[in-house]
Amino acid sequence: MDTMKQYIKITLVSVLSLCFLFSDFNNQHLLKANAQDNSFSISIDVADIFYAGEQIEFSYTIASTSQVDFKYIAGVKCENSPEALLEIQEASVSPEAPVSGTYQYLQVDDLTDTTTCEAIVDIIEPFTQTESKPFNVMSKSEIVVEVFSCKDQDCATKATTFVKGEKVYLSYSSEIADLSVTTTLTDPDDKTSDISLPYEFTPSLVGSYTVKLTATKEGYADKSVETLFGVIEEHPAIKSESICNSNGSCDGDEDSKNCPQDCQKEEAPSKNNNNLYLILGICGSTIILAVVIYFLNKKNGKPRKN
Repeated sequence: MDTMKQYIKITLVSVLSLCFLFSDFNNQHLLKANAQDNSFSISIDVADIFYAGEQIEFSYTIASTSQVDFKYIAGVKCENSPEALLEIQEASVSPEAPVSGTYQYLQVDDLTDTTTCEAIVDIIEPFTQTESKPFNVMSKSEIVVEVFSCKDQDCATKATTFVKGEKVYLSYSSEIADLSVTTTLTDPDDKTSDISLPYEFTPSLVGSYTVKLTATKEGYADKSVETLFGVIEEHPAIKSESICNSNGSCDGDEDSKNCPQDCQKEEAPSKNNNNLYLILGICGSTIILAVVIYFLNKKNGKPRKN
């Protein structure tokens, strides 16, 4: 009797376990079938190329024909570049309310290698679905360009100051060929006009002028440079003040260098004169010594009185 009860108990447990497994399998099968019937429509909008100075980012939209709660990951994968930390996001989508978002990656700089990347949206629950779109990252070179103002058409003489009525020549130079150049000229009244270089004109206003040039070329970072030049009424008269007044008298700050006509240069004693003074000194000393000896001898040779 006990054996029969145990047998019945084991049979019931086995049947219940099979029913549970079948139910779970059926649910999973229905879920997958339902997911396949209601798979998401994923669209990704990303630029074809990102250049130095630009932020890598893309936008996406996830749509569905039914109401579904799901989890997904958005990200960027580039060759030879570090992968950003991926964040699992939860959302609910319906035919009336698609899910939209924007994903931002890193900013391209001059050290970023030229490479190929993918913008990815990955559905991870309740089923898996992945959508991706490729794009390129380009490291741009810098445009080196100079704009200047000149006195002549060939710009052999560059200048930043001009007299009113004098013609001004504007031009630029760069070692990079086939640049696309746009230029503006702003006058002292802050009036800006577009010009094409090389350019020449005669300024009618006195004051400061600004020339701004922007150069572009595919594969290069845009470059903007500017130069200033001024226009004056006339060249200022330069007054020269002389220390020397040529009055025949060496006075004030005059000396033999800045006013030789008033200040005679004192001649240093010549070497011959120095030798003459030395000889005369020696002769005089000798004569005096001889006189002293003479009188001493004469005094010593006089006879004594008894």
